[in-house]
Amino acid sequence: MTAIEYYVPEICDFRAHGRKSVLFERLIKELPTNLDAVIMEGTMMERDNDSFPDESAVEEAIVDAIAGQTNLSFIIGSSQNIDRLVSAYRACIKTNKSLVIDLYTAWILEQLKLVSDSVPNMSWERMRVYFPYRQYEIVRANKECFGSFLVRALERRIKKDELWEHRNQYLYLAKLSSGPLFNIYKKAGRVKVIYSQWLGYLKEPSCRVANLQSDPQVEFIYAHTSGHAVRANLKEFADALAPKRLTPVHTEYADRFGDHFKNVVRLQDGEALEL
Repeated sequence: MTAIEYYVPEICDFRAHGRKSVLFERLIKELPTNLDAVIMEGTMMERDNDSFPDESAVEEAIVDAIAGQTNLSFIIGSSQNIDRLVSAYRACIKTNKSLVIDLYTAWILEQLKLVSDSVPNMSWERMRVYFPYRQYEIVRANKECFGSFLVRALERRIKKDELWEHRNQYLYLAKLSSGPLFNIYKKAGRVKVIYSQWLGYLKEPSCRVANLQSDPQVEFIYAHTSGHAVRANLKEFADALAPKRLTPVHTEYADRFGDHFKNVVRLQDGEALEL
């Protein structure tokens, strides 16, 4: 049996338009050579980030949206999109507001704190933690796993009454399931909802917040840049590697890879790549 050597880039964000774009530039300079095959995703093959080319553009859009807002502001985004959490937090600093996250998001940031002290976490001045009942019960029932996390989270907790009373001072990280919460704050006036995820989610029948786009009591704002690398950067990466075979995955446009990349070998589901 022939041994197969493989190379996995030590990089958590492959985007050249993310906040750690320097890592992509460094990777290009340190790539291995003589590769037999490269497997490349192509989510952004026929899409672009023209409206929001990078995270700084998203951050400024958030600032514009929440500055001067007298009701609670919402941003719908993933708890695992760390760049977006940083953008939201920086926007809060610029607008003299604080970011409200749930326990799940707080736990993710606590794990990142173990490897980086530059990512916002619940102990930072402009960060507060909201306790959804179900999340609270899970943490409380598994103290052996979460250790002192709950005690420390309680120190940063924001309750419903405080959030309502000072709603103009906060940006709330919401989810696609947060419909009932939007309805509560609509009673206090028009709310701003910043949608910061893939637009395709809004087209799914199960999406609870899609109707906010036409709600007269909601100012629905889109501010998002993709979590995937754009085609130009994928091409830069492929050109630097110059592999003998390049196989596309995770794309709706595998048939178009040959127009932009060399040595493309397309595979069907279940088909093996022979080296």
